[in-house]
Amino acid sequence: MSNSRSYDGDGTTEDRLTDLVVLSCERRGSKLNVTEYLDLATGEVLNTEEARSRGVTSIRPDAMVRRERKLETLRVEPKRFAQFLLRFRDQRCGFLVGVDTLVKWYSRLTGMASKNIRRYFDALTKAGILDHDHVLDRDFMVRNPNAGKVEARGATFKASCMFSLMLLGSEQTAHF
Repeated sequence: MSNSRSYDGDGTTEDRLTDLVVLSCERRGSKLNVTEYLDLATGEVLNTEEARSRGVTSIRPDAMVRRERKLETLRVEPKRFAQFLLRFRDQRCGFLVGVDTLVKWYSRLTGMASKNIRRYFDALTKAGILDHDHVLDRDFMVRNPNAGKVEARGATFKASCMFSLMLLGSEQTAHF
């Protein structure tokens, strides 16, 4: 529900996502606006102003929540690899470069053998991040209907620049 956290009277944090749910919405043009929330803890119905006063700043879409839950099911190292892969998504429901290239780059970045990195694909598929090893799950796809040939032509260059910056950052931190 909210990216921010608020504080209870006893000083502990509580996540507004678990406390409030959307009760009703209205459509204004192409935009959907929430008009009422339901506080699950108290059963109270809140309007938008009351919800904002409690710390709700935005509504997180269901797909975002599903993505977070899928990533949370992974162990540490497969999760890092998944986060690495997701940085290289294009706007046409795939990756900027091939998965084999991404495995080689991750190997170079971490110092792990490529064959050991490829073992993470089973975990990513079971978690619902990838379908059939090399295709993103629907929740993780980024689709821009306006993306065309120009974006596709620059994809490899963009990916290599992103990787070069990652590699440069890891080399700089390794020297300290």
